[in-house]
Amino acid sequence: LFRLDRTLFHNLNKLIILNLGHNVIKYLDEKSFQNLTNLQILNLESNHLLEIRTVLFENLKNLRIINLQKNFLKKINFNNLSNFTFKLDELNLAHNHLENLSYKQFENLSIINLIN
Repeated sequence: LFRLDRTLFHNLNKLIILNLGHNVIKYLDEKSFQNLTNLQILNLESNHLLEIRTVLFENLKNLRIINLQKNFLKKINFNNLSNFTFKLDELNLAHNHLENLSYKQFENLSIINLIN
């Protein structure tokens, strides 16, 4: 699996856990997860992602855990987190290539464990 297109999960609005780990995903369309309104756990571990943008999580009001470890992330664009209604319990960013990670990006979000 190299790429997620916006219609891949279109009719899976009851999905709670999505494990996309251990693929070679390089690109996530901004609308890839838009219909996964009940999603609680998102695992994107061990892929080839270079960047993550907050727009991916806009409709995921029940999201609790995001695992992004072991990617090629250089940039995490979490600029508008104060507009989100979900409360993350865990965000795993371990084993990436992050160049600039500021805790200010996360100050408006309740994160229990920020792992890096």
